[in-house]
Amino acid sequence: MNTIKDLIKDLPSSESLLVAYIGLVTMNPKMRMLQKKGRIEKFDHFKVFAKMVDAAILSYYRDNFISCYLTLLPFIEGVIIRWMGYKETDKKPEFDEIKKFFKNSYMRQPCPNNPLFYDVFIKVCDKILKEQFYRDTQKNGDSHENFNRHVASHLLNDKSFGTKENCIRLFILLDAMTEIYLYETKIPDPRFELTNEDILDDYGLLKKMLSERLEDSPENKFLNTDKI
Repeated sequence: MNTIKDLIKDLPSSESLLVAYIGLVTMNPKMRMLQKKGRIEKFDHFKVFAKMVDAAILSYYRDNFISCYLTLLPFIEGVIIRWMGYKETDKKPEFDEIKKFFKNSYMRQPCPNNPLFYDVFIKVCDKILKEQFYRDTQKNGDSHENFNRHVASHLLNDKSFGTKENCIRLFILLDAMTEIYLYETKIPDPRFELTNEDILDDYGLLKKMLSERLEDSPENKFLNTDKI
């Protein structure tokens, strides 16, 4: 924690180091398997897209950050609109409703579990959605580091968006959303019910994948990516 506090003091110059440090925890194979088995595959609205998250993780570990980012990007909105009650036969919710989804969390659940943490996470997600992810870049200028759903979906500028840092930002947003869902629904955290055996096989596959990564992999050659 002291490392994070020190890096925060030096923002914005320390931002890349801070994202990298948080990424070591967020993208750790054990953490990803705990989230996969104990949250993504268990929670309504999330589990229908579990394979997309798997695909994004595999792309990340192969240094294919463009594919990781573009795979995970629609997941965020897909979960939110289903959380809002959307079904395939319905009209998609209005953009402004989606953008304000987390701001209106207390209207859905005025008495959440762990209200202090609930409040922190909804403020974080609301700020990310409004100021960056759903930012109107044509009216308000570019999102920070081009972290923007609309820019990526429609290639509105020529700047890079499928970066390692933006992939980490998406996984942070995803994990924060699972925290909100947990507090909002008041269900027991399924992660605490997991045993080592529940995650061992998949965890082993990811560890093996990382250990066998090649410096001259096709991803590094064609995409000019850095090692994790």
